[in-house]
Amino acid sequence: MNEHEGIIIKTINYSDSSKILYLLTPHGMQSLLAKGAKKIKSPIRHLTLSLTKISFNKSKSANLPFLLNGDVIDDYEMIKKDLEMQTFAGHIFEVVYKMSNELDYQRLYDFISKILDEFILTKDPEFMTFVFELKFLYLMGLAPVFGRCVECDSNERVGFDVYKGGMVCQNHVSRFTVKDSNVIVGLYKLYQYQYDGVFNIDRRQTRLIIDQYYEHYLNYRSKSRDLLNNIIGY
Repeated sequence: MNEHEGIIIKTINYSDSSKILYLLTPHGMQSLLAKGAKKIKSPIRHLTLSLTKISFNKSKSANLPFLLNGDVIDDYEMIKKDLEMQTFAGHIFEVVYKMSNELDYQRLYDFISKILDEFILTKDPEFMTFVFELKFLYLMGLAPVFGRCVECDSNERVGFDVYKGGMVCQNHVSRFTVKDSNVIVGLYKLYQYQYDGVFNIDRRQTRLIIDQYYEHYLNYRSKSRDLLNNIIGY
């Protein structure tokens, strides 16, 4: 019986034949040394691929435990075969790897697992990546405010302002406020995770808003965004 479970979100080569694995687990980020994993006949080779959910046993080393053995729970083959899906998944993993400090890891792990499953079910990785990015802000305590004016608590809401952190009333509109109701409703549906098969908002504008939010509040833009820009054009 395997004692641990995790999703491999990153790997790096370690010597000519080994790898270091970085996993998201229900208990936090875990690094493992997979000795000999690059060898064709290695018994753990199949357990060391990025974008794979595994159950596993590890050595008792406190610093960098060895991966001893395990089983593949989900190899996410359909995602790996689709360049767009794979790139969106890579973007999500990069955000998690860089930003996931002191979070509710059980909740994050379950959420990422669901997001990856929904990649396949919805066949809409962009939509599900938007969902992840907005929900991840909530987990970090940086969620945008939708239910009131973020500046004065007024119930009047006429636009969304990235640099103020959410909805604003007429008295607090700035030159950065987005008033397009389709974009705002779309952001709210993404945040609430409502997938109804119809997504008619301006995806380019939604991407711009989320990128600006991450850059402003987290000073972060993933390297994967450049790859996505080459694939989807924005």
